[in-house]
Amino acid sequence: MTPVLLGLIFFSISGCGDDFTDSSITVHGQNKYFKLELTVKDDIVKHSGVLAFSATVERLIHADSIIQDIEYYLKMDASSGTVIYHSSTSNPSSSSTLKSIYVFTSDIDNEAGSNFEGIASFVPGEWNSNLKKYIYKGSGIVSASFNGINLVIPIQILCCDEIN
Repeated sequence: MTPVLLGLIFFSISGCGDDFTDSSITVHGQNKYFKLELTVKDDIVKHSGVLAFSATVERLIHADSIIQDIEYYLKMDASSGTVIYHSSTSNPSSSSTLKSIYVFTSDIDNEAGSNFEGIASFVPGEWNSNLKKYIYKGSGIVSASFNGINLVIPIQILCCDEIN
């Protein structure tokens, strides 16, 4: 009788830590020099929530083998919301446009396999200064761009009672 109870207890403990609800979405793109990966924690966010996402650039060949000029900017963007930048694997400089689009300089080492990751959040809603309120739509996107590689993931926004 005791072995059966221990077996049941062991099963229960091992099953508790398993996370079967991982709904991360990742898309990839590459050219002959770099690989870009965009990942969102989920593709659904409440209008009052925040959605985490990240973009990773990986160098595919040594920097000395690149024969064209490369602009080392990782652009993380969104529609129907705002991007808030959190951190990266190095100390990039950043800038933004009037529409809260953030652009980050990527300091990637010269060796093949070197990478850079930027981590940000998508906050649904766009401020309408004429109406003096946030406007929420039913969908949006998060995107990442680097050296001609452009990736997009659609996001569903679960909205409030008033859908604009």
